[in-house]
Amino acid sequence: MKIKRAFAALSVIAAAGAVPVVMASPAQADQLDCMNYLKARHYVVGAGVRSACDVDSIGGKVVCQGKLISLGVRPEHALNACVRA
Repeated sequence: MKIKRAFAALSVIAAAGAVPVVMASPAQADQLDCMNYLKARHYVVGAGVRSACDVDSIGGKVVCQGKLISLGVRPEHALNACVRA
């Protein structure tokens, strides 16, 4: 009986440790996808682009597009980058 309890406790601890890693990774990768898309199209990727590609902020992809366009990114490139974010 003690082995079952120990195994159950270890399973809960492992699951609790894995959930934040699984949940955080996609958002970070998406922001990088947005920035890499623009970098591949020869835009300078700095703090402004990094901020725009962070679509977790209020307004999401619409704000992303507006920020990128205001930074001089062509509208079609801004749309494609923000879809990746």
